Amino acid sequence: GLQKEGMALRPKVIEKATLLKISTNDSLMALDKVDADRLKPKLKWVKTPRMLEGYWVASEGYNPSFMSTTAIQGRVSEIGEFYIVSSAKPSIGHTSISLSDGSASVSTHTTGKATTASTAARSSPSPPLRATPSASLPWPTQASPSP
Repeated sequence: GLQKEGMALRPKVIEKATLLKISTNDSLMALDKVDADRLKPKLKWVKTPRMLEGYWVASEGYNPSFMSTTAIQGRVSEIGEFYIVSSAKPSIGHTSISLSDGSASVSTHTTGKATTASTAARSSPSPPLRATPSASLPWPTQASPSP
């Protein structure tokens, strides 16, 4: 009786719940596409033949010789991960970097040696960002708005 009816009802409930989740995900994907389409004109795709993976960067902050300068750059990977890359020339031996917008912050992992620090940070702080290197710089540092 009752157990048999419950067993017959179970697949129907699972199907309805799954359809609801699919519908919700479709709606979220549509909203994400609208946001991506809105941001895309503000971004530049960077991938050279020597690179394994490309990345998106703010068009206005793109500098092809970035690694030969002192700067901080927010990037978005091919799969949508936000990460930070920093470079200091002349080298000051920085081992990590932190960025904050007042309500959120993100930091690179501290490396064991003085090198250019970068990390995948699964956070998207809102621009404008203020740079706070772990080694003090004798000149001002600017951060590009994150894509």
